[in-house]
Amino acid sequence: MFFKIFRTALVVSPFGDGKYWYLRQTLTWEAKSGYTVNVPQGFVTDFASVPRPVWWLFPPWAQYGNAAVVHDYCYWMQDIPRKQADAVILEGMKDLGVCWVTRHLIYWTLRLFGWIAWRQNRREKAAKRIRVIEDQNWPTSATITWKEFRKELESL
Repeated sequence: MFFKIFRTALVVSPFGDGKYWYLRQTLTWEAKSGYTVNVPQGFVTDFASVPRPVWWLFPPWAQYGNAAVVHDYCYWMQDIPRKQADAVILEGMKDLGVCWVTRHLIYWTLRLFGWIAWRQNRREKAAKRIRVIEDQNWPTSATITWKEFRKELESL
């Protein structure tokens, strides 16, 4: 059943780079265990962080998009272990009806290589980098990239 445990719809707007998007409203996902993730309005995501050469097989946005956003947020917050964050995307993809092969290929790729993004996020958080746009301070230009907009926000 679609959105079985996604409690809200995913509403996003793109940055001018076409790679990054920001949430226009909170996305809520609840695990069968009762663990809930509330991805806040303003969170910036690239959906599934898939290398460009394999986009033909696993595009950044597909049926697993909502689960990828929740996973991005778990990797950013790091308030649960990485293994649990990877289990979140696996369960989320199952809830979205993603086929067994796809969800397990994505899951095991994350288990093998996700540590790279996990460490990068840890470094960015330690450096006080922005990943959530506060107070609906949305970009006013359709062409501004996330890199440019983040730089503007961090200079304030």
